[in-house]
Amino acid sequence: MKNTINNGWAYSGVWIVVAALLCVSVDNANGQLLGELKKLGFGKDKGKSSKVDKGAFGDTLNDVLGKVTSARIAFIDSQIKLHEALGLKTKATTKLSEAKRALEGASSDPGKKVKALKDSTKTSESANKELKKAMNSSGELSADSKKIFVIGAGKFVEGVVLEKEQIETIKTLVDQGKQLTKSASPFDKLKVIKLIKPVTALATLVPGDVKEGVTTLKSITAFAKKQNVKLGSQEKTDNLLGDL
Repeated sequence: MKNTINNGWAYSGVWIVVAALLCVSVDNANGQLLGELKKLGFGKDKGKSSKVDKGAFGDTLNDVLGKVTSARIAFIDSQIKLHEALGLKTKATTKLSEAKRALEGASSDPGKKVKALKDSTKTSESANKELKKAMNSSGELSADSKKIFVIGAGKFVEGVVLEKEQIETIKTLVDQGKQLTKSASPFDKLKVIKLIKPVTALATLVPGDVKEGVTTLKSITAFAKKQNVKLGSQEKTDNLLGDL
């Protein structure tokens, strides 16, 4: 009887050990399986995924380019009006109209759009220098010239505001571009580089253009006060200058 009991306990003990080993084996197998599934992209927290969609990136880039182009056209329209108000008819004045036509007819290719933007900023810089000189030496403007000046100043504010609004989005695109480059296969690397190259150019171009615009806007505002002209967008102008 005693031997029977001992044999029973021994038999039960063996099965307990076997069951325990099976549990460990199953846990290990499950752990290995989960590990393999995670490598394949399963079981990850989608909310924490940092993968950048190339199509969405391109759409955002095109949107930013459209808005920066609109801002540049507003700058140029403004400068044409301000030159007219001050009676300026120089080579720079003529080039402003040429730059506007180039922007309006620019190719849809991002690289070519950026080139047109760069060219227009150089034209604007020359026009701004002449404008500042003319304002420093100008006498009292006629009533009609003052009206034209107010229209031009309003368009200038419009350009600065619209362009400034794109800076944060451009910064985001720069970060996303780095992620796209890292994750790109050797086959796609050249395509990705071509896609993000315009963003890199905008990251330098736009902040610099906004800075130049603000400097010129300060001169425009000072000249308006000297002429006893109240700008239609004076409150927006003051807020903008205070913000920057």
